Amino acid sequence: MRRCLQWYREMNARRPLAVKSATTCCIFSASDTCAQFINPQGKEQDLRRTLDFALCGAGLTAPFFHGWYLILDARLPGKRFWPIKLAMDATLAAPVYIFLLMGMQRCLRLVGGSESSDNLRWEAWPTEAYNLWVDGLKVCPAYQAVNFALVPPAYRVQWMNGCQFFWNIYVAYICGHAKEQERSLVADVVTPVVSQ
Repeated sequence: MRRCLQWYREMNARRPLAVKSATTCCIFSASDTCAQFINPQGKEQDLRRTLDFALCGAGLTAPFFHGWYLILDARLPGKRFWPIKLAMDATLAAPVYIFLLMGMQRCLRLVGGSESSDNLRWEAWPTEAYNLWVDGLKVCPAYQAVNFALVPPAYRVQWMNGCQFFWNIYVAYICGHAKEQERSLVADVVTPVVSQ
Protein backbone atom coordinates (compact mmCIF):
# COMPACT_ATOMS: atom_id res chain seq x y z
CA MET A 1 0.00 0.00 0.00
CA ARG A 2 2.85 2.33 0.80
CA ARG A 3 4.35 1.72 -2.62
CA CYS A 4 1.05 2.58 -4.29
CA LEU A 5 0.79 5.84 -2.39
CA GLN A 6 4.38 6.72 -3.20
CA TRP A 7 3.79 5.97 -6.87
CA TYR A 8 0.63 8.12 -6.81
CA ARG A 9 2.52 11.03 -5.22
CA GLU A 10 5.31 10.77 -7.79
CA MET A 11 2.86 10.63 -10.70
CA ASN A 12 0.87 13.52 -9.24
CA ALA A 13 4.07 15.59 -9.14
CA ARG A 14 5.14 14.61 -12.70
CA ARG A 15 1.76 14.53 -14.45
CA PRO A 16 -0.70 16.34 -12.19
CA LEU A 17 -3.51 16.87 -14.68
CA ALA A 18 -3.44 13.26 -15.92
CA VAL A 19 -3.53 11.91 -12.35
CA LYS A 20 -6.32 14.28 -11.34
CA SER A 21 -8.32 13.40 -14.45
CA ALA A 22 -7.95 9.66 -13.83
CA THR A 23 -8.87 10.03 -10.16
CA THR A 24 -11.87 12.21 -11.00
CA CYS A 25 -13.00 9.76 -13.68
CA CYS A 26 -13.02 6.91 -11.14
CA ILE A 27 -14.86 8.92 -8.50
CA PHE A 28 -17.47 10.17 -10.96
CA SER A 29 -18.01 6.61 -12.21
CA ALA A 30 -18.51 5.35 -8.67
CA SER A 31 -20.84 8.25 -7.84
CA ASP A 32 -23.07 7.64 -10.84
CA THR A 33 -23.13 3.90 -10.18
CA CYS A 34 -24.25 4.57 -6.60
CA ALA A 35 -26.87 7.08 -7.79
CA GLN A 36 -28.31 4.47 -10.15
CA PHE A 37 -28.24 1.83 -7.41
CA ILE A 38 -30.04 4.11 -4.94
CA ASN A 39 -32.64 5.23 -7.45
CA PRO A 40 -32.86 2.56 -10.16
CA GLN A 41 -34.52 3.75 -13.36
CA GLY A 42 -34.32 0.39 -15.03
CA LYS A 43 -33.34 -3.18 -14.31
CA GLU A 44 -29.71 -2.75 -15.32
CA GLN A 45 -27.16 -0.04 -14.85
CA ASP A 46 -27.13 2.54 -17.62
CA LEU A 47 -23.47 2.19 -18.58
CA ARG A 48 -23.73 4.99 -21.12
CA ARG A 49 -24.87 7.39 -18.38
CA THR A 50 -21.98 6.26 -16.14
CA LEU A 51 -19.50 6.72 -18.98
CA ASP A 52 -20.88 10.19 -19.75
CA PHE A 53 -20.59 11.25 -16.11
CA ALA A 54 -17.05 9.81 -15.90
CA LEU A 55 -16.09 11.71 -19.08
CA CYS A 56 -17.43 14.90 -17.50
CA GLY A 57 -15.19 14.26 -14.51
CA ALA A 58 -12.06 13.50 -16.50
CA GLY A 59 -12.60 15.98 -19.31
CA LEU A 60 -14.23 18.90 -17.49
CA THR A 61 -14.04 18.75 -13.70
CA ALA A 62 -10.37 17.86 -13.26
CA PRO A 63 -9.01 20.31 -15.86
CA PHE A 64 -11.38 23.08 -14.77
CA PHE A 65 -10.50 22.91 -11.09
CA HIS A 66 -6.82 22.16 -11.72
CA GLY A 67 -6.61 25.41 -13.68
CA TRP A 68 -8.84 27.31 -11.29
CA TYR A 69 -6.72 26.36 -8.29
CA LEU A 70 -3.54 27.36 -10.15
CA ILE A 71 -5.03 30.79 -10.84
CA LEU A 72 -6.24 31.22 -7.26
CA ASP A 73 -2.90 30.19 -5.77
CA ALA A 74 -0.97 32.47 -8.14
CA ARG A 75 -3.13 35.48 -7.26
CA LEU A 76 -3.66 34.64 -3.58
CA PRO A 77 -0.64 32.59 -2.44
CA GLY A 78 -0.60 30.66 0.81
CA LYS A 79 -3.33 29.57 3.15
CA ARG A 80 -4.04 32.90 4.85
CA PHE A 81 -6.34 33.96 1.98
CA TRP A 82 -8.56 30.89 2.29
CA PRO A 83 -11.76 32.88 3.08
CA ILE A 84 -11.29 34.96 -0.08
CA LYS A 85 -10.57 31.83 -2.13
CA LEU A 86 -13.68 30.19 -0.69
CA ALA A 87 -15.86 33.18 -1.59
CA MET A 88 -14.41 33.35 -5.11
CA ASP A 89 -14.81 29.61 -5.58
CA ALA A 90 -18.47 29.68 -4.53
CA THR A 91 -19.44 32.77 -6.50
CA LEU A 92 -17.23 32.64 -9.61
CA ALA A 93 -16.02 29.11 -10.34
CA ALA A 94 -18.94 27.02 -9.05
CA PRO A 95 -21.74 28.57 -11.16
CA VAL A 96 -19.62 28.47 -14.32
CA TYR A 97 -18.57 24.88 -13.65
CA ILE A 98 -22.12 23.67 -12.95
CA PHE A 99 -23.45 25.41 -16.05
CA LEU A 100 -20.72 23.72 -18.12
CA LEU A 101 -21.31 20.34 -16.45
CA MET A 102 -25.04 20.38 -17.16
CA GLY A 103 -24.38 21.47 -20.74
CA MET A 104 -21.75 18.78 -21.27
CA GLN A 105 -24.13 16.14 -19.91
CA ARG A 106 -26.78 17.21 -22.42
CA CYS A 107 -24.28 17.29 -25.30
CA LEU A 108 -22.96 13.82 -24.46
CA ARG A 109 -26.50 12.43 -24.46
CA LEU A 110 -27.07 14.05 -27.84
CA VAL A 111 -23.77 12.85 -29.34
CA GLY A 112 -24.20 9.39 -27.84
CA GLY A 113 -27.54 9.06 -29.57
CA SER A 114 -29.42 8.40 -26.33
CA GLU A 115 -31.49 11.56 -26.82
CA SER A 116 -32.63 13.72 -29.70
CA SER A 117 -32.15 17.47 -29.57
CA ASP A 118 -35.91 17.96 -29.19
CA ASN A 119 -35.99 15.81 -26.02
CA LEU A 120 -33.21 17.61 -24.16
CA ARG A 121 -35.26 20.58 -22.96
CA TRP A 122 -32.47 23.08 -23.61
CA GLU A 123 -34.61 25.90 -22.22
CA ALA A 124 -34.60 24.24 -18.76
CA TRP A 125 -30.80 23.97 -18.67
CA PRO A 126 -30.04 27.39 -17.08
CA THR A 127 -32.71 26.91 -14.39
CA GLU A 128 -31.52 23.41 -13.54
CA ALA A 129 -27.90 24.62 -13.37
CA TYR A 130 -28.89 27.55 -11.13
CA ASN A 131 -30.85 25.27 -8.78
CA LEU A 132 -27.94 22.84 -8.58
CA TRP A 133 -25.55 25.72 -7.79
CA VAL A 134 -27.84 26.94 -4.99
CA ASP A 135 -28.02 23.39 -3.58
CA GLY A 136 -24.22 23.22 -3.77
CA LEU A 137 -23.91 26.37 -1.69
CA LYS A 138 -25.45 24.42 1.19
CA VAL A 139 -22.77 21.70 1.03
CA CYS A 140 -19.61 22.60 -0.86
CA PRO A 141 -18.30 25.58 1.15
CA ALA A 142 -17.78 23.35 4.21
CA TYR A 143 -15.31 21.01 2.54
CA GLN A 144 -13.85 23.74 0.35
CA ALA A 145 -12.97 25.75 3.49
CA VAL A 146 -10.89 22.79 4.66
CA ASN A 147 -9.48 22.45 1.16
CA PHE A 148 -8.21 26.04 0.98
CA ALA A 149 -7.13 26.26 4.62
CA LEU A 150 -5.38 22.91 5.12
CA VAL A 151 -4.86 20.84 1.96
CA PRO A 152 -1.59 21.24 0.00
CA PRO A 153 -2.24 22.75 -3.45
CA ALA A 154 -1.08 19.61 -5.30
CA TYR A 155 -3.90 17.59 -3.72
CA ARG A 156 -6.80 20.06 -3.77
CA VAL A 157 -8.60 18.45 -6.71
CA GLN A 158 -8.28 15.01 -5.09
CA TRP A 159 -9.57 16.33 -1.74
CA MET A 160 -12.48 17.99 -3.50
CA ASN A 161 -13.23 14.76 -5.39
CA GLY A 162 -13.16 12.67 -2.23
CA CYS A 163 -15.55 15.04 -0.51
CA GLN A 164 -17.68 15.34 -3.60
CA PHE A 165 -18.29 11.61 -3.84
CA PHE A 166 -21.63 11.94 -2.02
CA TRP A 167 -22.39 15.30 -3.61
CA ASN A 168 -21.75 13.74 -7.03
CA ILE A 169 -24.25 10.99 -6.26
CA TYR A 170 -26.79 13.79 -5.90
CA VAL A 171 -25.53 15.54 -9.07
CA ALA A 172 -25.65 12.25 -11.02
CA TYR A 173 -29.16 11.68 -9.72
CA ILE A 174 -30.23 15.19 -10.81
CA CYS A 175 -28.66 14.77 -14.27
CA GLY A 176 -30.16 11.29 -14.65
CA HIS A 177 -33.51 12.38 -13.21
CA ALA A 178 -33.70 15.24 -15.69
CA LYS A 179 -33.14 12.67 -18.45
CA GLU A 180 -36.01 10.52 -17.14
CA GLN A 181 -38.30 13.57 -16.80
CA GLU A 182 -37.54 14.45 -20.40
CA ARG A 183 -38.45 10.93 -21.52
CA SER A 184 -41.72 10.95 -19.57
CA LEU A 185 -42.64 14.37 -20.99
CA VAL A 186 -42.06 13.06 -24.51
CA ALA A 187 -44.10 9.93 -23.70
CA ASP A 188 -46.95 12.08 -22.33
CA VAL A 189 -46.96 14.20 -25.48
CA VAL A 190 -46.60 11.30 -27.93
CA THR A 191 -49.03 8.86 -26.29
CA PRO A 192 -52.23 10.91 -26.73
CA VAL A 193 -51.37 11.62 -30.36
CA VAL A 194 -50.70 7.95 -31.10
CA SER A 195 -53.87 6.72 -29.40
CA GLN A 196 -56.18 9.08 -31.33
